Amino acid sequence: MKPKLFDEQQVLEKVIELFWQHGFEGTSMQMLQNTTGLSRASIYHSFESKNALFRRALGQYLSNLGKIYAGCLNSSENLPEALYCLLNYISDPNRFPRSCLLVLSTLELAQHEEQTQMMIQRAHAAMQQAVVERLKKAQINEPDNIAQMLCIQIYGLLVLHKTAMPLQENALERIVQSLIVQ
Repeated sequence: MKPKLFDEQQVLEKVIELFWQHGFEGTSMQMLQNTTGLSRASIYHSFESKNALFRRALGQYLSNLGKIYAGCLNSSENLPEALYCLLNYISDPNRFPRSCLLVLSTLELAQHEEQTQMMIQRAHAAMQQAVVERLKKAQINEPDNIAQMLCIQIYGLLVLHKTAMPLQENALERIVQSLIVQ
């Protein structure tokens, strides 16, 4: 077996951007070749298929996103501050100029490709569980229900990025307060 003559992490980062910008269906093999500098044969030899390459890229994206979510959720002992950090992060159009690759993939692919669907479902469940654990740490009643509501709010905010709809002033603070007032 020939050794790889490219940095797989660099290729995945480039591919993440490409899929993020054009979606799975809108990304052609030619676009993948142009972006990565790899031949079609190298892409298929290294990643097996466009679907497999997409799943690898999405997995890398989700790993990075999970670390960011954990960092925000653990950024403060004060629960409202930690939740605000998370909402502020995902609401920043400079960080998510085209929405979130997870949300875009959910909308585009979750119904069509079983392996990707399972990957997306696990990612949503892990994100919600991270919120549940943070709420439990703060001894909040009904952490499962509140985490589910917060995740729904997060996904709604990320979908709004796609429309470039601006948030009203203090919207994030109101979301946090409405969720944790007991």
